[in-house]
Amino acid sequence: MYYVEGDDISFESSPVDPLIVVFGEVRETYGMALLKHAGGKELINVGRVCLTHQIVSRVAFAPTGRHIVAAAMSAGHIFIYELSEDYKLNLVRYAEIGRGLADCFLMQVGEFMRAFCLVLFSDKYCIGERIACINAITGKDNKLTGKMQGPYSKLLPLSTPDTLLAIPHLSRQYHILGASTEKGGSGTVTVKIVSIIETGHDVRHFGGCATSTALITFGFDGCVILRQPHAPAEYDIKLIASHRYGWGFKQALVDGNSKYIMTLSQHKMLVIHYLNDRLPEIREDVRHEAVDPEIFETTHEIYILNNEDKTYLELQEEKKVREEAMDYKSQRTEIWKTFDQIQTKLVDLLEKNLTEIPLHQLPLSEFNLHSEAKKERLKQVKIAGEAEKEREDIRLKIEARIRAQDKVTAWIKKNCWDTMLSPRVKLFAIFSHYKRIQSRDPGRYLVPKIPGLYLAYPGIFEIAKNTSSLRSVVRCACALTLPR
Repeated sequence: MYYVEGDDISFESSPVDPLIVVFGEVRETYGMALLKHAGGKELINVGRVCLTHQIVSRVAFAPTGRHIVAAAMSAGHIFIYELSEDYKLNLVRYAEIGRGLADCFLMQVGEFMRAFCLVLFSDKYCIGERIACINAITGKDNKLTGKMQGPYSKLLPLSTPDTLLAIPHLSRQYHILGASTEKGGSGTVTVKIVSIIETGHDVRHFGGCATSTALITFGFDGCVILRQPHAPAEYDIKLIASHRYGWGFKQALVDGNSKYIMTLSQHKMLVIHYLNDRLPEIREDVRHEAVDPEIFETTHEIYILNNEDKTYLELQEEKKVREEAMDYKSQRTEIWKTFDQIQTKLVDLLEKNLTEIPLHQLPLSEFNLHSEAKKERLKQVKIAGEAEKEREDIRLKIEARIRAQDKVTAWIKKNCWDTMLSPRVKLFAIFSHYKRIQSRDPGRYLVPKIPGLYLAYPGIFEIAKNTSSLRSVVRCACALTLPR
């Protein structure tokens, strides 16, 4: 027996090799370890990888055992690895789907192994409508076309090539989907419904599990139905496997030889049901043995991660920082080389200038580049200062004009509007305080005498002299005094 160091530990076994993947949380980081069965009770750690800080809740093998997908279902992050013959992991693709996942698995369609991800679209139920497809060989996204009735709560690869089983949400039926690709098979995947089959369940909610030898579906009422792996319409066994107080099933599994079914109920009861009780090796009841204290020794512990392991995103960030540092270093080196070339050329020009006759020699001030740059810099500062001073003068004038207009508007609102004919339709302002001067300049109005107005705002007289400005202020004041 072995003791695994960590939290939220789960296991997944390879369908081909004597290999187990142990994945879980270690110090708020999720990773997985590859354990090879070396015979007897010995397990050898042949590899480990640090994945992410998100909760990794699903790890699945490809039917060939040469690819592994690890998915943080709630975050929508997936890792696709290629597994070599000597159990070395090679990352093919890291993808962020953008939303949570209802299901994730590997299946071969055409010539390539592909990862199918059922993307969530409901925040209340674990169901998905859109299926994301990624080529596990090249790591490229594949376009998925075709009509599906969905939404689906789970997808299961079947023993028949290019065929998968889709379990709809709230239904007593399951759909057989056929997948196909174009010639060459690396681009678009076409999915269509081949058949719709009645499951035999009495409730409209069930799950499923598929192996190379059997297909089982289990409902909330505790009913388990066993079929052949190609999902025919006829079933082999139908039994009620839960206790009447069991609250239905959370998960059900069948072994590779279809000898027994293991069920986990909603209240955490684990039950094993033998499908053939006449076999001599299963006539005795299963008995639990006490845990051997020796498993807590160092030689019997399994470590998923090392203390110095870093996640994929942390490694990518370090790589990016390192590349930027190298780029910066190379750019700095190029600048220093350019400066050295300029300095060498300048020294050559100075030496050549000294060898000339005095009449043809240039003054040393021509070679003082710093002085020329300083003059240009002072010139730019002077231009910028003049522009800033001009902008400040314009701002002060505009603020004085606004304050003067506000003063006139407030006086007009208080004293100069009388009646209106219809509310919200048309306003007839009668300004009795303004008397039109019948003189040589008929376009002028008499400015109201407001005590202290012109003393407080010297610029208001300039506004009042302008007829168009005064009319606009009066018109604005009339509009502001309309009842709402």
